Amino acid sequence: MARQSGLHDRTFKRRFRQATGYSPIDYVHALRVEEAKHLLETTRISVEAMATKIGYADPAHFSRLFCRLAGITPAKWRRCYGTDAVPHHRIVTAGQLVQATSRLMPKRSGRLIPAFHRSSSCSDAACHSCFLP
Repeated sequence: MARQSGLHDRTFKRRFRQATGYSPIDYVHALRVEEAKHLLETTRISVEAMATKIGYADPAHFSRLFCRLAGITPAKWRRCYGTDAVPHHRIVTAGQLVQATSRLMPKRSGRLIPAFHRSSSCSDAACHSCFLP
């Protein structure tokens, strides 16, 4: 990215952080994890194949990174928010949505708003924890 911008590496990193609040690599990781969340919710592709597809050679590294950024493992994400999940019947106000989406990136507290959970009988604590304050 620095080469494409025509800036020195240090200058690019400093300006990128000033503009976004994140280092370029943290931003790329966050984008990849968001893509993984989408794939987990809409496909049945294996976690290993997904890691390769979104740019990680090591599936274990991808899983650790996903867990750090999303707060749960890729398998739990799929179980809670995948195509087999049941939609929540909860109203989210615009203020809550802005507050939650401002916390999607690394180094910020909180997690993504859960759009789905498996069912009312699901015993997975991650499915039922409310990620909004």
